[in-house]
Amino acid sequence: MNLVANLHEPHLSVVSSSLKQFGVDPEILYKDQSKCQLHLTRTIQRTGDASGRMKTLCRINGKHVSLKTLRCVASPLFTRVDVATASAALARPTSRLMMIDTGVSAELKQACVECKNQYEKTKKRRRRIEKDLEERILPVGMQRGNGPVSEEDMEILSHWIFELGELQHSGY
Repeated sequence: MNLVANLHEPHLSVVSSSLKQFGVDPEILYKDQSKCQLHLTRTIQRTGDASGRMKTLCRINGKHVSLKTLRCVASPLFTRVDVATASAALARPTSRLMMIDTGVSAELKQACVECKNQYEKTKKRRRRIEKDLEERILPVGMQRGNGPVSEEDMEILSHWIFELGELQHSGY
């Protein structure tokens, strides 16, 4: 395995402190003064004896280190993904949203929840108004459209027209 990465903050500080923790001079990252580069190498070899054992050689920027050191330096920089688990998670809409939401601030998420609640309240209010409007019906004789309108129904309609005219003149 051979990996090369150009380091910038905040990764540079993390790698430097990990190297110090394992007794490796962080100056090995600064071979070229213009950039800070991390070169990780892991070679797996068979031992020369008949046991068939494997031997691991690890290097960070050419310096021999233990496998534990290599793992501790590399682990904050690289992520292992279990494909089957990730695929199953991406198949669920709630999991997809949770993954996306990891990069969103808590304040923005709270504001979205409040907007959703306000939307639901407004939607309920609208439905109530629509229901009230549907319940306001024409007189029974006029609903069916069959036959002449009774004198009583005509009186109610005249009253409604008069009220609408008054509302129009008053500026509503």
